[in-house]
Amino acid sequence: MTIIKEGESLFRPRARLLVLLGEQLITNEVIAVVELVKNAYDADASKVEVLLDNVVEPSKGQIAVEDNGTGMSLDTILNVWLEPATDFRKRQREERKRTAKFTRLPLGEKGVGRFAAHKLGNLVEVVTKDESGNHETVVTVNWREFEKDEYLDRIPVAWFTRDPEVFRGKTHGTRITIRDLRKQWTPRMIETLHVKLQALNSPFMDRKDFIVNVKTPDFAECLAKLPEVSEIVEKRVYFLEGYVDENGMLRYTYSFLNPTFPLLKREAKDIITEDAKAPKKFEGKRKPYCGPFRVRFYVWDLDPATLGETIQRAYYNNYVKPHTGIRIYRDAFRVWPYGEEDDDSFSLDLRRVNNPTQCLSRNQVIGIVEISGAENPELRDKTDREGMILNREYEDFKELVIGSLSVLEVERRKDKDKVDALRQEEKRKPEDEVHRAIGAMKGKMKKKGHLEIYSEDVTRIESAYEQRVREILEPLYVSAGLGIAYTIPVHEIVRNIGDMEKLLDAVIDDLRKTGAGNETVERLRQVLQTTDMMDDLVRGVGKLTRKGRPEDISLESVAKDALDITKLRLARDSISVEISETEKVKVSGIRNMLITAVLNLLDNSSYWLLRRESGRKIIIRIDHGGDGRPRILVSDNGPGVKDDPALLVQPFFTRKPDGSGLGLYIVDRIMKAHEGEVRFLFKEGETGLLEGANVALVFPKEREKQ
Repeated sequence: MTIIKEGESLFRPRARLLVLLGEQLITNEVIAVVELVKNAYDADASKVEVLLDNVVEPSKGQIAVEDNGTGMSLDTILNVWLEPATDFRKRQREERKRTAKFTRLPLGEKGVGRFAAHKLGNLVEVVTKDESGNHETVVTVNWREFEKDEYLDRIPVAWFTRDPEVFRGKTHGTRITIRDLRKQWTPRMIETLHVKLQALNSPFMDRKDFIVNVKTPDFAECLAKLPEVSEIVEKRVYFLEGYVDENGMLRYTYSFLNPTFPLLKREAKDIITEDAKAPKKFEGKRKPYCGPFRVRFYVWDLDPATLGETIQRAYYNNYVKPHTGIRIYRDAFRVWPYGEEDDDSFSLDLRRVNNPTQCLSRNQVIGIVEISGAENPELRDKTDREGMILNREYEDFKELVIGSLSVLEVERRKDKDKVDALRQEEKRKPEDEVHRAIGAMKGKMKKKGHLEIYSEDVTRIESAYEQRVREILEPLYVSAGLGIAYTIPVHEIVRNIGDMEKLLDAVIDDLRKTGAGNETVERLRQVLQTTDMMDDLVRGVGKLTRKGRPEDISLESVAKDALDITKLRLARDSISVEISETEKVKVSGIRNMLITAVLNLLDNSSYWLLRRESGRKIIIRIDHGGDGRPRILVSDNGPGVKDDPALLVQPFFTRKPDGSGLGLYIVDRIMKAHEGEVRFLFKEGETGLLEGANVALVFPKEREKQ
């Protein structure tokens, strides 16, 4: 290769590059003002005055943001402020360098403050005086000059120093004034700005070290009518305030009030629970890696009936909705971007999709989570300020916040069901409607003396209808059961295949190095054991997918089939299981449906048993109850049942933060399909029961077979 000519050159950006950067970095005018206020926070200011004067006429109006922070020296102006993308703030954060007066970590990084001013208007004047200075520095920027086709280094920025006129005596700080505004401001923009600035500080701490005042003569009436957050949340329907301690225990107060139903008003005070800790995430008595924190959740139902009874749709849209989401405050100041319109860090909307009846979506809740830097030093922000670092402390913190919200969701469900029952008659099930119609037809036939003539035909209609219902519901129950109870077994198949591959690799290595020996034989035995367990699991699931038909079934075989499917998981969680058949019991039923029912009970027991550090136990009893009816009883030594049994079998009711709330509902429907029932028993009422949950599947005597 022959080089003809070579050399080195420098990039020479055009001046309009700064204009383009400003357009990209700052979303809109409201965000621009917020960025300037955040700059004041970084400057250790305790007070910020925001003035929007005559902003309905852009050519005549002005926007001014003045703070009493540390201010800037001439050297800082020349070597930091006039150098976009300087690493000044970045180095401060990486070194964990806090401000002198209020020990704040800086919010800014990319130097977007000056671009925020450009977003607002073309003419910018900066007046600043630092704490040790005797003079003010004044900088003027005409952004129209930067729109010319000139190189960036050819556009001068004028500055000068003078005797103080703005910051006289010992005062100091920065005032930025923007004129020749780019856009006419509207009432909606003012309302949005009000919400954004309100959100900077926790609304529930009387903070004196960072106060933001907004004045806008053009929209004085508009601002006057805007309610404070404290006023808005007073109109909530459901409320939970709680403290999660260093052990993950939640101490909370809950209240409910729908003004249309004053007799249903309810308040639960000073409740202590470990329900915020999902057993799978905090197995045994594991302490959270994060420190303690406080939560406040204010919740509304958004269906037309409830909104009409409480705050009305217009009030919600104008005042409640702009504040919805879950915000985090560290030492009373907002952590970004939690709670912003496009933020769903706590996956509320996804939870709502999976369980729409019980779980809340972002637009239903105003959530305030307060942490302190001293008690949660590892809940640190990312360097770009876009959320917290995803470490183990944050993962536990997130789980506990969701768990606390799920406690509210359980309480809310109880009250909402009562309201719904009063508001309207419970919807009739389609099959009940058909039976009602047949009953009415029988009554008319009897009056006319025709019932005996057509009785066989009517009976055939009833039988055909009930058979058709069973044909439709059976695969639905089994399929739903598979989806709920067997997600983990299917995952275990994959895990065990991985175990087999590792063992086989070790066998091959042994054979290559030493030939067959005792270790090789032992490893091959382990492979066979793993294969046998996988075979039991796959065969068990296979039984559930077959077409079911009524047959005489040993309840012990049902229990064993269910146990074959789940024993890997139970063993991995150190849960011992015992099948106790004091009597040989057979019933007429559909095998795969009954296996599904028992599996869901085992799934619930295994989940809540993770609360125990050791000694986890399940007993499956097959016998007859006190009334002589055959039953399968699943008993465990977990935390037990704390809710009304009638509520437990309702669809979508659950205390699991990530649960579907369909497990016990499906069990209940399966037992109803067998003319049986689900019973919740307690240790005090019967001998031989463990101290935890005791759930029996009880069959009618007529179904028992010899």
